Order: sequence, then C-alpha cells, then structure tokens
Amino acid sequence: MPNTFNTLLVEAGLDPGDVRLLRHADPTSAPGRTPFHLWHGNRAKFDRYQSSQHMDERTRSKLKSKYWASFVGTPEGETLFVGVYGVRYLGLLPKDEPAPHHDGIDKAGTLDEYELVLDERLRDRIGQLYVDWGGGKKSWIQRADLQDKAVYEGSRGGIRSDSIVEGLLHEIETNGDLPKKANAESGWFAVVPRKWQDLMDRAAREGRDGPNLIVYRTTTNDPRDHHVIPFMVTRELLTDATAPIRADGSRRWEMTLKADQLRVTHGERVVDVSGYRGATLPGEVVGAAGEELGEELVAERAEDGSQPVDGDDLAVEVLGAVLDVFVGELPAEVARRAVSELDDRLAVGRDFGAVLADAGADAEDLEVDVDAIGDGLLVRVLEDDVAVEEGVR
Repeated sequence: MPNTFNTLLVEAGLDPGDVRLLRHADPTSAPGRTPFHLWHGNRAKFDRYQSSQHMDERTRSKLKSKYWASFVGTPEGETLFVGVYGVRYLGLLPKDEPAPHHDGIDKAGTLDEYELVLDERLRDRIGQLYVDWGGGKKSWIQRADLQDKAVYEGSRGGIRSDSIVEGLLHEIETNGDLPKKANAESGWFAVVPRKWQDLMDRAAREGRDGPNLIVYRTTTNDPRDHHVIPFMVTRELLTDATAPIRADGSRRWEMTLKADQLRVTHGERVVDVSGYRGATLPGEVVGAAGEELGEELVAERAEDGSQPVDGDDLAVEVLGAVLDVFVGELPAEVARRAVSELDDRLAVGRDFGAVLADAGADAEDLEVDVDAIGDGLLVRVLEDDVAVEEGVR
C-alpha cells in the first residue's frame, strides 16, 4: 500500500491540488453524536453535519475546491478516512434545521450550505484507512498538495469492529429504551431499578408495554453484536427478589449476557435471547438493499474493564456529574466556534481539534458502569495548544 495519502489520490486519478482535507471533530457534541458516531451510525446526519459550515469568507475560501477528503477524529484521537466528496457551494442555509450533533437549532442564514456527493474513488478505503494528521489538529482544513500525510491501515490500538449501538445512543434513549454495555469478557452489566422504573413509567404514559433493554459490547468481530431484548422478556427477570439490598443500602440488578444466554445474578432463570441478536435499533438507517449502514471496521476503544466492586459506584457517579457540569457550562455558541491561526493551513470553521471522549451513557447510568472507564470515560480536554484567537460562528 502507498505510504502517503497524496500517492493514493494520484493513483485514483485525483489531483491533490483539487482536494481539501477536512478533519471533523467536535467536543461539544452530545453523547453518541460526535462526528465519528454520526458517521458510524447515521450517515444522513453525518452528511448533514459536514454539508453546513461556518459562513465567514476565510472559511469559505479555504473550503473552495472540487473535492473534500473527509476524516473523523476517533475516540482514541486517531484520524479515520470516511470518503472523498464532490463539492458544490449552494449558498446560505435556507431554513432552520435541527443540529445533528446536539439538541440545538441551526438557524437559517447562519451557515454556508454545500452539496456533497460521495465519489466512488477510494471508496474501498473508507473506514479502513488512517492518516497521521500531525500536531496541528486545530488546522481542520488543509490543502492536500501542501500536506502529504502518512497513511496506515487499521487502528494502531488494534483492529476491532465498533458496535453500531455506539452511534445510535441518542436515538435509543430518545425512544425510551435502555442501552447497556456489557463487559467484553464476562458479559456482566447492571441495571438500576430507579432508572428502569422511570422508563417503565414513560412507556405506560406513551401506551407501550415497556422499554427494550439493548445490550452491546464493543470488543468484538461483529458490529451487530447486540441484543434488543423486549420488555416481555425482562419483566420476568427484573423483580424485587432479584435486586436484593446491598450493604450500602442500594439496589441493582446484576446481569450477564454471554453466548446469547441472559441471566440475573440473584435469579434462577436463564433466558435464551439469540432471537434478538443484531435486531434493528431505534433510529437506524436501513439501505435500499435492506442492509444496515455503518458497519465498516473502525478503531475501537481500550479493553472493557472488569466487573465493578461494591463502593465504586459513587466515584463514577461523581465523575459523571463533573462531566455534566463541564459540558453544561459551555456557552451555546461554542458548539460552532473554531480556531484560527497565523499558519495558512488553518481556517476558522465548525470543527475543533480537541476531541472529548464519549462515555456513551447518561450520568445516572454511570453509577453502575464502572467497567465503562476502560472504554474511554475519562475525558481528554483540549489536547492541542491554546488557540491564537477564536472565532464564533
């Protein structure tokens, strides 16, 4: 394989001078809605995300080109290739649109809109190829002909298949279901009765039987290694008797899902849930041929941690609260601000060089997800140097 990205472009019949390199990363994204997760789990929202950009003249001139070679920052901080797009400038955003990466609104006239068409060239490298972006991750728009980046295949942390659930956490929770990440080795996870009761109450108000329990793991060779377990199954397992009071006065259901067999630690029943493996998820986009999108090989987080022990819950709950406070303190406009430098390779835009690792669960769930720490819960904040100046979209 060629060792530079420009060599790949030339071999594919593309002039590097016609190509701009874009690295999408956004630390203000809601959990499960970073550009990486959008690309992996909901291509329509990812396309919507990158097709709208900061509307100042500097950014517009930097983005002006025949093609964009798009990349996303992974949770591990690597840079993953996600396609070459033909580009056409359309003008200002004509109407208000829901922001794809958080719960805000992109107001009409506040962003430039582009028509993007995925090019067939280098399509076989999508989700497989990584580049060494270099130290200037704030420089999220760069000229290909001035930046011949080294490439490699497969995450340097190991090639694994990322569960498609990771990119749909927001949709799953919005639907009133409960996503739970099981330990990679033991299949262990836990459910908090208070959280489960809240979801059951909501389902009753909406006229549904109850919430689905969606259990997944990321260290796997199958991106669809998840189970969408309906309420008619879990209601027989999740009872007062199977969630005894612990020494600290708390209660939770400790469960395992391994080899398609679901059981509660303090119960006697074992349920075969093989029929629910790989089922369609809330918000999942199904292609014309009936196949789900977003199953390419991508970099995976570090190994899942081991089963938590009594007393760990409080520490993780506090950490979750700190994350909530940190994100909550960011002003709304920061979601779209970017950094400009004197270096001509940099442009002001919607993306950020620093990437916040996504815990993939709400703060309340974190009280039992101690094993999620091993999956990137600790947040890497502002990896790059302090910006020379900042622009607000």
